[in-house]
Amino acid sequence: MHRFFRGDFFNFEVIRLLGTTRYGGADVAEVLEAVGNIRENDPITWHKAWSEQAKRTGGLAHEAEEHGHRHAAKMALLRASNYTLFTFEGPGQGLTLHEKEIPMRPDWEVLSDLVLDYLFKWAEDRNIALDPDRVAVAGASLAGYFALRASAGTRYKACVAIDPVQDLWEFATDHVSPGFLGLWNRGWIADWVVDKMIILGTRFSFQMRWEIYTTARFLGVTTPTEILRTMKQFTLRTDRGSRLDEVKCPVLVAGAANSLYFDVDKHSLATYERLGAGIKELWVATHPGEGSLQAKMGALALCNQRVFQFLDKQFGISRT
Repeated sequence: MHRFFRGDFFNFEVIRLLGTTRYGGADVAEVLEAVGNIRENDPITWHKAWSEQAKRTGGLAHEAEEHGHRHAAKMALLRASNYTLFTFEGPGQGLTLHEKEIPMRPDWEVLSDLVLDYLFKWAEDRNIALDPDRVAVAGASLAGYFALRASAGTRYKACVAIDPVQDLWEFATDHVSPGFLGLWNRGWIADWVVDKMIILGTRFSFQMRWEIYTTARFLGVTTPTEILRTMKQFTLRTDRGSRLDEVKCPVLVAGAANSLYFDVDKHSLATYERLGAGIKELWVATHPGEGSLQAKMGALALCNQRVFQFLDKQFGISRT
C-alpha cells in the first residue's frame, strides 16, 4: 500500500484523516496539501500544516454561513475542529472480551487511570506535547457510568455522560417486578426459581433473550441470578454517599426521555442533581430528532455539536 511517510505514526494519522472524508471530516485535496508541507517526523510542521488547513476551512465556513449555505458551513467547521480522540476497549468489551475472555469490571477509575498513564507515556516517548489541562472523558449509556467513575478524581478536566446509568440493580428492578426481586434478594425465593422464570421469559422475547445472554457474556457469569448479583456492583452509590461527591470537574449530563432502557428521572436527572455545586450542565431531549433515544441514536450529529460546545467552553476554545 502507498505510504505518505516512512514513519508508521505520521503515515497512520494521514490514513486515518483520509478515512474521515466519507463523513465530511476532510476533503482529499486538503489532506494531500497538508501532507506536502510536513517534514518526516517533524511535529512542528505537522501542527503548522493542519493549523493552516483548519484556519482556511474555518474561513470557508463563515463565508458559507454569510451566504446562507448552512450545510456547507457546518461541514467546513467540522473539518476545522481540532479535538484528538483516544478510544480503547476495556474489560468486557470487544476483543478484550472475545479474545482475552476478560469480563467487565465496575471500578472503571482504575482502568482509566492506567489508560492515561499509558497515553502520556506514549506521547512523551514520541515528543508529542499533550495538554494535561485539556483532557476530557466521555461515554454514552453504560459508558456514561464509566466516564463518571473515571472523573471522580483530578486527572480529567471535564466529563461528558450521555444518557448514563446510575445503578444497574435499580435498572434491573425497573424491568423485573420489584416485589419479586425484593423477595429473592431477602432470601424468600430460591435462585433456581428466578432463573427458571427469567429463562422462560427469554423463550417468548428475542429482545429479552439477547439482553440476558449478552449481559451474561460481558459480565462473565452464566445464570440470571448471577447477572443480578453482579449488577449490584455497578453503581455510583457508596456506603457513605455517592462517587459523584468526588467529581470536581465540569460535567455535561444528557438524558433521553424516550430511552429504551433507562428512566431519565432515576438516572440522568438523579445523576445531575447528585453532582456537587461545581460546573454542570443538563441536556434532556424529549423528541427523537433532538436526541431522546438512548445514547442519542438518530441524532449523533446534534449530540456531537452539544458535546463540542460544552468542551470548547470548559477548555477556553474560541471558534470565532
